[in-house]
Amino acid sequence: MTLRTRKPTGRPAWPLVLLEGGEKSGKSWLAAELAQSPHIGRTVWIDLGEGSGDEYLDPDDPRHQIVEHNGTYAEIANAITTAKTEAAAALAAGKAPTLIVVDSQTLVWELLSTMVDLKARARLARKLKRDVDADETVNIGTDLWNEANTKHRRLMTMLMTWPGIAIITARGKETAAMGKDGKPIEGKRDYKVEGQRNLGFDASIWVRLSRDEAPTIHAIRTKNEAFRIRPGVDRPRQVPDFSLEWLLFDKLGYSADMAQVRDLVQPQVTPGDLTEESAPADAPVSPARPPAQTQTASAPSRARELAGQIAEAGSKDALSAAWKGLAAALTAGEITDDQADKLRELWHARKPKVMPASQKQHAHMHVLWGQAGYGQDREARLAFTSEIVGRDVASSKDLTGGDYDLIVERLKKVIEQEAQAPAGAAA
Repeated sequence: MTLRTRKPTGRPAWPLVLLEGGEKSGKSWLAAELAQSPHIGRTVWIDLGEGSGDEYLDPDDPRHQIVEHNGTYAEIANAITTAKTEAAAALAAGKAPTLIVVDSQTLVWELLSTMVDLKARARLARKLKRDVDADETVNIGTDLWNEANTKHRRLMTMLMTWPGIAIITARGKETAAMGKDGKPIEGKRDYKVEGQRNLGFDASIWVRLSRDEAPTIHAIRTKNEAFRIRPGVDRPRQVPDFSLEWLLFDKLGYSADMAQVRDLVQPQVTPGDLTEESAPADAPVSPARPPAQTQTASAPSRARELAGQIAEAGSKDALSAAWKGLAAALTAGEITDDQADKLRELWHARKPKVMPASQKQHAHMHVLWGQAGYGQDREARLAFTSEIVGRDVASSKDLTGGDYDLIVERLKKVIEQEAQAPAGAAA
């Protein structure tokens, strides 16, 4: 095997900015202020639990758009996936970078934590064969926390590789410092960012806001010596007249000519792992290969980005958008012919996960529902199905092939747990 290498591009990645702080410290305002900048093209605002977008964004500015969603993880993930494809197309067309704001990521993590708590309660209720009170302490298993972290990682990966400026807000507060014995340390305080524990690691720029002090650049990834903050060496930098436009464009000089999409190496499915299937009748015609042309230096990164969009597609519309993105990238010379072939294979492999479940899959699920004790209770099946797939399901007709995989995996575990439960476990 020959080692494949490439030279560094020397270009910084588009930033993922973490704005965190206490209540009413200006996180949403700072993000909305950036949306007014002439350096920004479109602004895509995803509001969850804050409600600031309608008030802070300009209703007369056609660049400002608030994403409509029902608050479920599935719709939020699909919205980011679709918006990312459109942002990449805008950048490729020479337009100003798209700004995405997720306000707030604290509430995203609370959503995922609530999901796994409900699943743990449903699991315990099945085991004990009784209802579990809302105030009853329930142990959330490692497998469920792994599920929540995996879902959060999917969202963060899309934001870390966003083709433009990405901002996430989070709540932060002082807490009592805890000793190794788990008891508070008298007279000592710690600071906690409320959210998934890796938020600080994932952000390339970390700004802390306060109602009492000037905004503080807590950490930043840059080669600009004037703004580098070396851990353990440099103090966080307070900036009284801080604005994101000043930092990102005036001082760090972000532009389409200077920045690139972050090149995160992600797991790839090889053609040998795939089963070739024809595209649905209403799928776009396979993009024709353009005449030979010079490929851009960002081809590997662009191909990985498109592969991620295909893998994350959770709806027919998102899958169609990924196909259009593939076609646009090939026409623009952003990917090679070989990469386009592999991406088409990935698309065809993803298609059965997104398209409606087959009659054979429905029949299999029906058998497993019966074995799990849900055969005669349609409402219980739909409620449990909604928990498994992460969205409200009104009918089994709404299920996709991907939903089928999740449901079958969970039902097999339920059936196995029931078989292993000790006799007389019911209350």
